[in-house]
Amino acid sequence: MRDKFHQHCSHGNTAMSELLQQESFAAHSLVVLLSLDSLVSLVYKPDRLLTTMTDILLSHVHRHENTIDVNFFYRFGHSFSTYIQQQRHLQPNDEEVLVWDKFMTSLIKAADKVVTSRSSSLTEARLAKRVPCCNII
Repeated sequence: MRDKFHQHCSHGNTAMSELLQQESFAAHSLVVLLSLDSLVSLVYKPDRLLTTMTDILLSHVHRHENTIDVNFFYRFGHSFSTYIQQQRHLQPNDEEVLVWDKFMTSLIKAADKVVTSRSSSLTEARLAKRVPCCNII
């Protein structure tokens, strides 16, 4: 996870470099992996799967004016299928790689529709609240 973020933050951003070394970053990485595990476990429960992905998007997108946008998740989904390809030593056009890419893209697209259909009051409430997006309880 640190290697992936270093690729995007190699512009001499010392604050980001310090963040990457904190235990909270390792904890967040664990939350990401547990979230993926949760999504996979809900594959046969489409309503809960969509609700969970929507909650993940809502906890990140529109949190405040400097937050990431939904395109980050599309890139993450594609990067995840590439990661699966590399870890399992598969070809880029292997059926498993393509299924992961399609799964993540479709799930994010469906959740994005729900997020964008929500009222702007939800976005305004999130801007005012500024709560952490990911926690380990």
